[in-house]
Amino acid sequence: MTTLARMTVNERLEAMGRLEEWNRAVEARDLDAMVLLLRRVAAPDPRRFAQGVLADPAFYGFAPK
Repeated sequence: MTTLARMTVNERLEAMGRLEEWNRAVEARDLDAMVLLLRRVAAPDPRRFAQGVLADPAFYGFAPK
């Protein structure tokens, strides 16, 4: 069994097979999709995390729009 408790958000997304979907949601700047994915992988405070990524996508390795 995979335990998510000690994983980073990226590790959680990868372990649950959602990393590519996450990348597409971030590239599309789709806050609702991002929050949904974060909830599915039990990330803490999903809306705040997603807003943080969208505030500075380049910091997280995504091209700015």
